[in-house]
Amino acid sequence: MAAFNTVLTNQNIKEGFGQGKGAKFCKRRWDRLVSMTGNYNTWFWDGLNKQDFHVPKMGTKSEDKIMMITLKCPQHIVDIVDGTFRARSDWIKMLPKSKDYQAYKGAARPPNEGDLYVDTLWPWMPDWEPIHVFNPEARRRYQIIRFLASGKTEGSAGKVTPSDMTKLQETGSAIVFRHVIIGELKNPKSARDIAKHKPCREELDDIWKRIAGVPCDMGWIENFYKQQKALLAALNSGKFSGSNQFEEFQRDGPFMDFIMDEVIGTKDSTLLGIKGKDNWNPADIWLIKKQHKHIDNLKKLMSTPATGDTVFRKRHFAAKIDQFNAEMRQLFKEKEIWGISLKLVTQKEAKWEFVNVEDSYFKALEAKQFKIGTGDFAPTCKLSTKNDEGVEVFDSQDSILWVIDGDAQYKFQIKANTSTKRDNLKYEATQKGFGAARLGKATAAYVEGLIEAYTNDHSDQRWKVFKSSNRDYPYNLDELLNGVSGRFDKQEILAMAKFLKEQGVKLNIDPEDAYDRLVGTMTKVEKKPFKPFVTNSKIMQMAFLCTILSIKKNGDNNLNEFLTDLVFMSKKEGKQYGPFLKLY
Repeated sequence: MAAFNTVLTNQNIKEGFGQGKGAKFCKRRWDRLVSMTGNYNTWFWDGLNKQDFHVPKMGTKSEDKIMMITLKCPQHIVDIVDGTFRARSDWIKMLPKSKDYQAYKGAARPPNEGDLYVDTLWPWMPDWEPIHVFNPEARRRYQIIRFLASGKTEGSAGKVTPSDMTKLQETGSAIVFRHVIIGELKNPKSARDIAKHKPCREELDDIWKRIAGVPCDMGWIENFYKQQKALLAALNSGKFSGSNQFEEFQRDGPFMDFIMDEVIGTKDSTLLGIKGKDNWNPADIWLIKKQHKHIDNLKKLMSTPATGDTVFRKRHFAAKIDQFNAEMRQLFKEKEIWGISLKLVTQKEAKWEFVNVEDSYFKALEAKQFKIGTGDFAPTCKLSTKNDEGVEVFDSQDSILWVIDGDAQYKFQIKANTSTKRDNLKYEATQKGFGAARLGKATAAYVEGLIEAYTNDHSDQRWKVFKSSNRDYPYNLDELLNGVSGRFDKQEILAMAKFLKEQGVKLNIDPEDAYDRLVGTMTKVEKKPFKPFVTNSKIMQMAFLCTILSIKKNGDNNLNEFLTDLVFMSKKEGKQYGPFLKLY
């Protein structure tokens, strides 16, 4: 096995291989991959400084042990490599299927579902013959290269913008749902069934190429497969089983135009007076029968809107919102209009849940009561700082509030709406165990309205009023010392830090040091970036937590009831929100 001592770099691979049948065989395979990836093979050739490697990769402790090589590249490159090897019977056998390779020892795990491992380079043996593949001792020493998706979609003009990525995800889901439910793509058994269905794949690739400049990758098709599987289960569950002959599968279209232009929209002047669609219903796509008929009927219904207010769990909202939502719930039950909220599926199987559809659902919500987190899930408002090139900065710009529901944990991240200028707070939640998929923002105006509803339910009256505007908090050293409009001076800031500590909030410092840390981060250093808005936001976060944590712990209208409503706001659960199916 002395041939393994020959070392190649990826620059050598680019320029060509040495002599021998093994070398020619390797070169043909690499040339095939390069031709398949086209202009996108720069992930390999132009990445020499970032992805430089040697073949074979030998262990540091033993020059005789082969180690794993991992190459990071866009998902669509992984798909090309995978598809290339699986498409040829004489190449598919080169995909490692067992753990009997030296490269799989230690931290490098053997192949498993969802991973791609390619035995790309044969031993550097001038006398190599294909029959050597049956030699166990030679085979176990083959160099294994793992192509690992970077998790990013890269287009011909660079990275895809977040808004375009959202459009791709949601439109892609709608395309797959349509082909599965009313098209010819019936009961796919795997993501590959979707990828091999020509009409669906062509439609997906078309929109991906137009927006991202690359074909739709298998990572997203795998996500769509999991989503459609969960959708079919929901469509055929209980009383919903039966015909699924929806006519429209749309992200944008006449129905959403009607909702945005006349019902919700971006202005308070719309019918329901709600600004922003997600503050009414977080559905991303819509499955609809008789679209224009339902639009006309909804217009007629709301031509005489209900007056006054209604209430659900201390949350007051207009009766006309309840009127509209009641009709939407009926259309959902009749399988006429289904709104679907989509979250990236980070687990092996997608889950599904009907939200705001049945009266029994609302009764269950009214009976629920979550708890504030403790121990590892205690609230956090880090006031600790560090030196960043001569500037004192906070270790963290946000604060964290955990809400616990049995085995479920909800994490609220409280921070400024933007990280580059002075702004108000936002309250965004994720559920532990579901990756980066966010539940959504608890609308700031609703959160602040809920706080007002609890104004007379505080055990400590000092913090019962929360100032929701950043203008009410210090933005310079003078305001930090003397306060703003009689609030948040040095004395009150120290009192807030002490109170938060008493409530079990993790500050990472002694409360007595809080004011000095705020002064340090508010002090301008010549020729260095100055970010007083970060300190301004941190004081707002302290004030918010003081207001929340001073709500009484027992009796009616207690802290746990408030936190339960906070979770429901983020999840868009309750009578003031529209009905939808959640896939996550």
